[in-house]
Amino acid sequence: MRDDLFVWKKFAKIGLVGLIPLIFIFVFFKASPGNPIFYDIFNLTHSIKSNISSNNILLSKPLGLYVGFAILFSVYFVLKYGNLVKLKQGVITPAFIIMKFVPFSLIAFIYIYFMVFYDLDVTEGNRLLRFVSSSDFLLLSYYLVSFIGVYCFSMLFLLLLIKSFSVVKNN
Repeated sequence: MRDDLFVWKKFAKIGLVGLIPLIFIFVFFKASPGNPIFYDIFNLTHSIKSNISSNNILLSKPLGLYVGFAILFSVYFVLKYGNLVKLKQGVITPAFIIMKFVPFSLIAFIYIYFMVFYDLDVTEGNRLLRFVSSSDFLLLSYYLVSFIGVYCFSMLFLLLLIKSFSVVKNN
């Protein structure tokens, strides 16, 4: 039980460390919104797809690009602490892989694709997305939640993939 608690505390700590740069980017932007570095970032990355807000493209572009780093944080967690995650005996079966892992993988890929690799302007979305893009603070919360979602989905996918292979290999 203590190992499980240790692992999930590490998972939370790594995720929180990953969120800090988003907050730093936001604070730096609020302290100096006309800073040329934001124009430079936009000019250098204008062809890279990411979630943006046309209402505040200089803030949303670096935040949207940073969300992709959540995948790297999840890879780090799985490589460093994945072997400490314990599963109950008999949880991963061929039926589990077909009925749960495959649909979960599809959902995870769709979510990660839309949050990291899709060119989305939240100001052109539904009412909720337009409302989120109306305020810099709400926009920050959108990117914080997006980062956490990508971090969790990619970690779960990688962890289940590795655990499934190890169970199949041992049988």
